[in-house]
Amino acid sequence: MGKHDPDITVLARKCLQKIWETAGLRGRCWGLKSKNHRRNPYVGTNITMARGDEMVTVSCSDDKLVLHQFKKAEITALGTEVRERLLAEGLPVA
Repeated sequence: MGKHDPDITVLARKCLQKIWETAGLRGRCWGLKSKNHRRNPYVGTNITMARGDEMVTVSCSDDKLVLHQFKKAEITALGTEVRERLLAEGLPVA
């Protein structure tokens, strides 16, 4: 893609419109270039959608779209960390 062409994720977002409309969770977010001197697989603009217990995030690497697919897990290290932090601040958590 040339310098003035739309970002490939903009084109992907338009292409995914019908799925986007049916997703229970959807959003665009930004991944940092690196974390702790390690390449972040979610660098740049991400398109994120979830339906039921599945989630997909689409990012871009080397001018190609990359799909990151997830299925619901009952307990994760990140989920535990987030829960503990919220509870430590006295926030109600279901």
